[in-house]
Amino acid sequence: KTSAKSLTISWFRQDLRLHDNPQLNAAVQQSNRATKNDVSKGIVPVYCFDPRFIGGDKYTKLGSQKCGVLRAKFILESVEDLRKNLEKNGSGL
Repeated sequence: KTSAKSLTISWFRQDLRLHDNPQLNAAVQQSNRATKNDVSKGIVPVYCFDPRFIGGDKYTKLGSQKCGVLRAKFILESVEDLRKNLEKNGSGL
């Protein structure tokens, strides 16, 4: 007999904070309802760099770059901070 296992993917897109992230809080609540020590009912945090916005050749309709050097640096630092905060809480990215 095969039992269904529940695994929640927490996809981070723009809100990269942990402390007040509604999507992550909902995933944690769902995971907390799982049977104790059942790792199949865990949370997998995911972040993907969106090629529609990041890259030197991505421009808005008005001709400005969608993600300049400073914005790209901010995104990289924010994702790194998210990764570190997840690791402090026993997870990863």
